Order: sequence, then structure tokens, then C-alpha cells
Amino acid sequence: MVELSAETINDHIDAHGYAVVRDSLSDNAMRGFVDLLDDHSQDAVLAGNAAIEAETAPLTVACDAPTELEALRRELYGVLAPIANRWMEQMGFDVWYAGSFEEFLRLNVPSHHHPFRARLSRLRPGQGGLLQAQVNGALTFPLQVVALLSQPSEHFEGGSLVQFEQGSDGSLTEKIVPIQRGDLAVVPVWTRPRLHSDGRISRLMVKRLVKRVDAGVRDSVELLFSAPR
Repeated sequence: MVELSAETINDHIDAHGYAVVRDSLSDNAMRGFVDLLDDHSQDAVLAGNAAIEAETAPLTVACDAPTELEALRRELYGVLAPIANRWMEQMGFDVWYAGSFEEFLRLNVPSHHHPFRARLSRLRPGQGGLLQAQVNGALTFPLQVVALLSQPSEHFEGGSLVQFEQGSDGSLTEKIVPIQRGDLAVVPVWTRPRLHSDGRISRLMVKRLVKRVDAGVRDSVELLFSAPR
């Protein structure tokens, strides 16, 4: 399993507003997810559900994560929770996230609720759109983790992961997250702190979207800290 560096992720998020962890998923894990997408795509065709294949209806599948990714999901939460708590304090939110993933679930998810652990997405030419937020009980975790299962330029064209940030002064910044097959991208869900050179801290409103796929098939997976909205 990939070795996560909390310091590197923290520094990269502070500097760029996102972090990319290279070569995080094994080939076996990625093949398993792609096979699952293939199975669901074929099931939809056999059932006559043409909307699944239509340009306006990307294929999404909520599922449990294999053992390898379940361990990664829990480790990632442990790395990201301190960042989330620092952000909340810097932006003046009275919100606290538990240090361990198990404690986060215990405090925030009803005992009868079994959230999915991964969400798969397949985009075909003409498809794209906003990344969905996560919700878990009363709290929405402020960071989202997505990974590519397809290689840009080899398996698909277009389909860039883009982060838009708007400041309180109305300024708008567009950032392309440079993610490749097997990489993890850690991105904000709705807001993040902006550190000014004079020491001030303000809030940036954030939107994340995948630009339209021009050719090929773009497969991705999101590791969920909570249940899909």
C-alpha cells in the first residue's frame, strides 16, 4: 500500500488548494473497479436502460471497497482529519472531526446505517459535471478523495479534474488538478482557508468539476468517508 506523508499532503494543500498522491492504487484494485463498471454497464444494456448509455446519464456505482482500499481509506482519514480541524478553526467554524475514522463513524452515523465505501464513475464522450458532495449524519467532511482508473490521453481525451476557487473580493481562479491513472487527488468539498501574505485568513468558496470527455472512456473512483448524498 502507498506510504502516505501527512506533512507532504498538508504542505501541498496549503500551497495549491489540493494534493495529489502518486501511484496510490494497485493494478489489481483498479482492474476490479473497472470490471464492476463493465458489469453494471452491461446489465443496464441487457435491461434496456438506454439512459445509462446516453450522454446525459453517466454511469455511477456505489460499492464497498476491497480490503486494500478500506485500509487506505481509514489511513487517509487519519491524515486528513487534522487538516480539516485546522481549516475549521482558521475559518471560524465551530466544528470538530474525530481523530480516528472509527470514532468519526461512531459519533456521526446512525448505528443502523451502513454507508458505501466507494463510488465509481464512468464518463463517455459528451459527459462531465460537478463532483458530488458527501454527507454523513450532521457533518460533511471538508475534503474529498478521488482517483483515476483510466490514463489521460491514452484511454480518454478531455475530462480534466478542475477546481474553481472564488474569493470574497470576487476573484475567480481555475486550477487543473494534474491527476494520472492510479493517483489520488485530495480536494476541498465546498470551502478552504486562504492565507494572505499579511497574515490574514479569508475563505475561498470551492467547486470541483470534471470537464467534458471528448473521446474514449474516463473511469474514476471516490473513496467515501461517509455516505453519498
